[in-house]
Amino acid sequence: MNYALIGGNTNWSKILIKNFYYHKYKLKYSSSRYIKKKNNFINYKKIPLDEIDFVVLSSDTKRNIKAAKYFTHMQLPIFIEKPISFSYRSFKNFKKYTKSNAIYFCDYLHIYSDPIKFIKKKLKKENIKKIKLIFGKKGRERNINSSYEWLPHPLSILFYLTNKNYSEATIKYNNFQTKKKTNLEIFFKNKKFEAYICSGNNFNSTKYIVNIKTEKNDYLYDGTYPTKLKINRKSYFFKHKPLFNSILVFSKIIKDSKDKKILSKQNKKITEYIMNFLHKKKL
Repeated sequence: MNYALIGGNTNWSKILIKNFYYHKYKLKYSSSRYIKKKNNFINYKKIPLDEIDFVVLSSDTKRNIKAAKYFTHMQLPIFIEKPISFSYRSFKNFKKYTKSNAIYFCDYLHIYSDPIKFIKKKLKKENIKKIKLIFGKKGRERNINSSYEWLPHPLSILFYLTNKNYSEATIKYNNFQTKKKTNLEIFFKNKKFEAYICSGNNFNSTKYIVNIKTEKNDYLYDGTYPTKLKINRKSYFFKHKPLFNSILVFSKIIKDSKDKKILSKQNKKITEYIMNFLHKKKL
């Protein structure tokens, strides 16, 4: 199968190309404002749609959402890097452009990691007591609110593992400078367990930590070592990295597997939870 990549000049785009190649997908066209090649179209609307099977969106967020509207309207499946949008209003507008059967897959890659999937299975027989999620790094100000850039990672994991949307969260700013360079602390609490999130782009060092405590076990996942999981301080190792699994799931969707409806529903549901949460909390 062939695909087009919107973006293409960043390090992450190169990682995406490499991983899609592992899954035997061929990059047919790109759309970058910074690449001068025969198969690159600065205007993505000039890409020959009859020659591609899906589109990967890895440009800046505003360009991604514009391209997402176009390609889903043209009924092409899209694999879009998080965040899916730079505002709730923009996301609602995007949904109006998409047909009910449109496939858009937002890449919350850590929920597809082997360790997180393993924990999900274990939680069918164990009760969560506490969840701690720390996702952030030292980053520069971008043209997007840091809540939309960073919070989708920990929120997607929380919603994936618990199957719930939490409105009873307390928000506290930490090291607050601007909406575009901010650390946030978020506290959730219900009758069964507590959850704590610290996320942003004003950290001293990069951290991707998921710590889950149940009545039986203590699980520790570090996204900087995504094939490793500690259970009660003992290390266990898995085979695939999150991005590999994420593309594998997307592949099942576009190939009309039996899991198509379940997988696409899961991904879209989490996207709705995240965007609604950010909107209700005025982030």
